[in-house]
Amino acid sequence: MRRAPGFSCEKGSVSLLAIALSAVIVGAGFIAIAVLQLAIIRANLGSFADLAALAAGQSLGDPCTAAVNIAQANAVTVDSCVVESQVVHISVSTQPSEFGLLQLFVDQLRVSARATRPAQISE
Repeated sequence: MRRAPGFSCEKGSVSLLAIALSAVIVGAGFIAIAVLQLAIIRANLGSFADLAALAAGQSLGDPCTAAVNIAQANAVTVDSCVVESQVVHISVSTQPSEFGLLQLFVDQLRVSARATRPAQISE
């Protein structure tokens, strides 16, 4: 039996290439999902930092205590709370155990926020 020119006996070689290409596409999909999941976690952490800073700015008592209470209610940790001339600076972070498989790549996420305290009006 004669074969067409340029056609060899390498049957199945294209299927191996297709399997390898499929593995690369699936791997890229997993990486994309992990990056998106990390972006969502960071956005949520930013929201929790904003909430803690706003609570600290609105509190009439100790602003750092208000920030810690809000952070604990949202399962994040307040790393620092600094009050400088009516501005409260808050830094919060999450525990690595909440990242799932992302903890292989990220140790800890930290986000900061600030809020201005209302001026004290004396009569």
